[in-house]
Amino acid sequence: ILDASGNTISGPTGEGDGNLTGVGSREVAKLEGLEAPNASLADWVGIDLLLAPYNDGSSSTFGEANVFSGGTLTQDLSALRERVTCGDVNLDGAVDFSDIPAFIEVLIGGTYLQQADCNQDDMVDFADIDPFIEVLIGS
Repeated sequence: ILDASGNTISGPTGEGDGNLTGVGSREVAKLEGLEAPNASLADWVGIDLLLAPYNDGSSSTFGEANVFSGGTLTQDLSALRERVTCGDVNLDGAVDFSDIPAFIEVLIGGTYLQQADCNQDDMVDFADIDPFIEVLIGS
């Protein structure tokens, strides 16, 4: 699991990690116990890989939330998706003129920050300036 800057906050998980001895090409392993509506990001980050509740599965959701217990439980992965406010480049929770120096720093520094990618093309470049200004002035 990576944060918005690409830093690892949990993991890796998978074959050979945790209490798994390995997962073959014909097996499905599911991380259970973090189902909706009670799981939070802190729950995911706090997983002890040696004690994590991995269980065998007979179906795969291939990259989506795991469904288990006969389809009655589904993991809620929404806690892993940070809600990003375009324009809040200084990360203080508000879009205002104090974001301008931070926006310029990200733009000139060539680093990626999702809050500065106001045209949502997965790059922070000069094409983000006009959308940033529009968000800043509230249009």
